[in-house]
Amino acid sequence: MTSRIKNTLTATLAGAGLAAALPAPAGASAAPEIPSPDVATPEPDGPYLPLTAPLDVGDGLGAARGHEGVDLFGPIGTELVAVSDGEVIETGSDGGRGNYVSIYSPSLGDTYNYFHMNEPALVATGEKVRAGQVVGHLGCTGSCYGAHLHFEVRDGRSPYAPVLDPLPLLDLLVPPPAEIATQAAESPSEAASPALP
Repeated sequence: MTSRIKNTLTATLAGAGLAAALPAPAGASAAPEIPSPDVATPEPDGPYLPLTAPLDVGDGLGAARGHEGVDLFGPIGTELVAVSDGEVIETGSDGGRGNYVSIYSPSLGDTYNYFHMNEPALVATGEKVRAGQVVGHLGCTGSCYGAHLHFEVRDGRSPYAPVLDPLPLLDLLVPPPAEIATQAAESPSEAASPALP
């Protein structure tokens, strides 16, 4: 490769923000390596997919039975995380939804409902959550046939607001980073409690 082509290639890669691993021409000093952007690294504040398992999408809106969300499958116990920073506006358990939590995201203007969790929500009504915070675990409680997260998106600040199709949102979300998803939030009361022997 001639020196002119190598210099042009190096300048083009550097201008694009990409590192060039080309040797310096004979007699020339090596140019400093320009770090390449890590496009696979998500932003530290989300928005994230609501579960830490690979995305396995089942029934969506309608599904011939008035289904108002999308079913996302994964192993029982998979961590469920907050899509974005928000506020828990409802938690509970009933025969249809099973264990559930509803989180409102002021930045996105939507409420996210997580149904069929393995146990009661790990967060409480009124609590502020951060993007990627673990809010529960995937399960099969309530009216459920196989472990999955029934995930709903509602337009506005209510778990009962008009339904939005979750699929376009899921296409925009990124998986939560492992270091965020595995850090369960510590409540102030837990932080103030001494460890038991």
